[in-house]
Amino acid sequence: MSTNHSHDFYASTFDLIALALAIAVVIAAAGLLVNAAEGIVSRRRTYAALVAAGTPRPVLARAALAETLLPLIPGVVLAAATGILAARGVFGTRVQHFDTAIVDDRQVNVASRMVDVPVPWTQLAILVGGSLAVMLLTTAAGLLFLRSATDPNELRTPA
Repeated sequence: MSTNHSHDFYASTFDLIALALAIAVVIAAAGLLVNAAEGIVSRRRTYAALVAAGTPRPVLARAALAETLLPLIPGVVLAAATGILAARGVFGTRVQHFDTAIVDDRQVNVASRMVDVPVPWTQLAILVGGSLAVMLLTTAAGLLFLRSATDPNELRTPA
């Protein structure tokens, strides 16, 4: 087995993990959208009363965004930190790297050395920042229900 095939295997494994994480973020975003919309619709009478009493709609929108996003920020950051610490705790921070050579059409190990495993800060930042951006956009999409939920006619409809 050549070294190139081994690297291809690991690279494709990491691509599959990245795909699984992307799917998980999309599923979480869909759940958050449903939750945000449901929260606004379930409090429509309260929101309508606040608007009728003079509360500007942008204030209600910022409050709904804060209510959804503020718990997410530490949750996403803690999840990323826990993942890094767990992986480094289980697998360590150093690996044994083998230098190979081709001898008689066979790959043989000629030397080994310990190599530090770097923390993938860039990929981690993209994952955390991307997750938060998707959640922000999803929550903002849920605010589309705020305009109809704050209509004063909502005060006349039964709960």
